[in-house]
Amino acid sequence: AGNGQAMYVLGVMYAYGRGVERDISQARRWLAQAVEHKIAAAQPVLANLPISPRTNSHLHAAEQAKSRKQQN
Repeated sequence: AGNGQAMYVLGVMYAYGRGVERDISQARRWLAQAVEHKIAAAQPVLANLPISPRTNSHLHAAEQAKSRKQQN
């Protein structure tokens, strides 16, 4: 049971670190559940998540650097 749209929103929040600490494992979990609930928008987000935590940390560091650069 559960609300597929809410699962999708949680997945996106975790995938991009919006309102929560970025966590690819949690993003994958929630987006996969959203896909099971037939939320089509979840599939491409899930498919584009980094595969390894190491990749995740490198992407996160790059995003933080980009964000700091834009703020200056």
